[in-house]
Amino acid sequence: MAFQPTAMTHEREARSRGEAFAVATVVRAERPTSCRPGDKAVIRSDGRLQGWIGGSCAQPTVISEALASLADGDARLVPLTPDGVAVPRTGMTVHQMSCFSGGVVEVVVEPFLPAPQLIICGVSPGGCRDCVDWARGWVRGRRGRCLGDA
Repeated sequence: MAFQPTAMTHEREARSRGEAFAVATVVRAERPTSCRPGDKAVIRSDGRLQGWIGGSCAQPTVISEALASLADGDARLVPLTPDGVAVPRTGMTVHQMSCFSGGVVEVVVEPFLPAPQLIICGVSPGGCRDCVDWARGWVRGRRGRCLGDA
């Protein structure tokens, strides 16, 4: 049997490349559904879904919400119900399940955005050094580098 990468494998890969991605986790599933609580997927910024959060009934909505979370930086709860109705809660938009199975799925979508990067280029001894001193304060916890003589 061939190795099948898990959502965690895809998450590590995206982090190591400094890519933006979202993690979708099934937190509730009422049968009949093809997913279970704890199922996960990574959604890349190009819309690729890697992992499992349900079939074709859930995936398009979760991908759309994941891309929206990458755009605004906010996590969200995504309930999919047969009638598109649920008890309203903050940070939640209810969607109608596109399949007629009658199942209910709730997915939490969390965006992971790479830290901003600052690159300073220059050859002026004083100017570049001043910029680097300023940037070191800004860069704490972020990636940054100086190209030049600093």
